[in-house]
Amino acid sequence: MPHSERRHLREFYEEEASRINHQKLMYVKGSRHDVWWHRKRLQHIVSLLGQILKDGRVDVFMDVGCAEGYYVDLISSLNSELVCIGVDISRKYIEKAKKNVKGPNIDFVVCDVENLPFRQRCLDVVLCSEVLEHVTNYRKAFDELYRVTEEYLVLSFPGHSYIYHIAAKFRFFRGFVNDIMADVGHISEISIDKIRHLMKAYRNNVSIETRVGGALPLQLYEAIPSIKLVNTIDHAICKMLRRLNIVEYTTIHVMKIRIQRKP
Repeated sequence: MPHSERRHLREFYEEEASRINHQKLMYVKGSRHDVWWHRKRLQHIVSLLGQILKDGRVDVFMDVGCAEGYYVDLISSLNSELVCIGVDISRKYIEKAKKNVKGPNIDFVVCDVENLPFRQRCLDVVLCSEVLEHVTNYRKAFDELYRVTEEYLVLSFPGHSYIYHIAAKFRFFRGFVNDIMADVGHISEISIDKIRHLMKAYRNNVSIETRVGGALPLQLYEAIPSIKLVNTIDHAICKMLRRLNIVEYTTIHVMKIRIQRKP
């Protein structure tokens, strides 16, 4: 990432960190349906991380784009012996995280995902949630994530519903959606297929488990007063999309990648 772009990105998140509590807004204080969407993603991430902690030998966990330290706090509470590291491009977010989360095996570092100051394969589990879509060179960022990961890489990123793909064929709607993406800092278009394609560049064997949600645009779900009914509808549509092998047409994508490195 060029220095000017890195500086602009850092300034964007420094301003955001000074203005809001990002993770509390997502999981607690946002609108009911916004909170539902973020918690749906959270459920998938926590479930996959729980599997990893239960089934694999894990000594070091890192959250890339940690903001106020939510996942570092969560994982360290599940296993206090783990070394847990949070990194973020924003110094203000790291300052908040250090105040929120403390422990003898916890550390926070200011850096960006395209230049991680860690040696090769030193981290057992790396989480990168809702970050890749915010960087200019997502390929370079993914290379760095792969480089420092020993075995498990968990990614999450937003997608577009089938309705969006139809609307995007019309110039008016495409411009409207692009304006929304710019407001929330989305720069790169990430997809499940793109991540799978990137993995093919490496010679190691990998196994991938994918979780999805948010089959319809949130604006449509907001018309449904019952969150329980939203869950029922979303589960049914996601199940249908999985059967049709078109899970790309969902707005929540979470991937667990297990890397089996060759000797």
